[in-house]
Amino acid sequence: MPKNCRYIALFLLIIIFLNLFLTIVAENVVVRPTRVQLSLAQTIDAKTVNQGDPVEFVVVHPVYQDGKVIIPAGARAYGRIEQVTQNGLLGKPASLAISLTTVDAIDGSKLPI
Repeated sequence: MPKNCRYIALFLLIIIFLNLFLTIVAENVVVRPTRVQLSLAQTIDAKTVNQGDPVEFVVVHPVYQDGKVIIPAGARAYGRIEQVTQNGLLGKPASLAISLTTVDAIDGSKLPI
């Protein structure tokens, strides 16, 4: 496997297993910071994505508030590519910056992140 592909694969694995801390806003009330584990819903390659491209995630575990599920497992979360840096000279790896925007709540609404 070429060195560049290893860096991209490592980056994607980090994203997949990364527990993201999100502040979920519902009905104009900020809910305490909540841990939401996400998995990428598609493969991302720094060679083919552009700034502004949409990115989709899947919620791995349900999120509860006051004993009720507010975000079910399997719900979609959405974001966009904020920055793309291609592979550089001398083995500098490619990098991506992704921002999260919304997550689908159990009632079908989109909660801003």
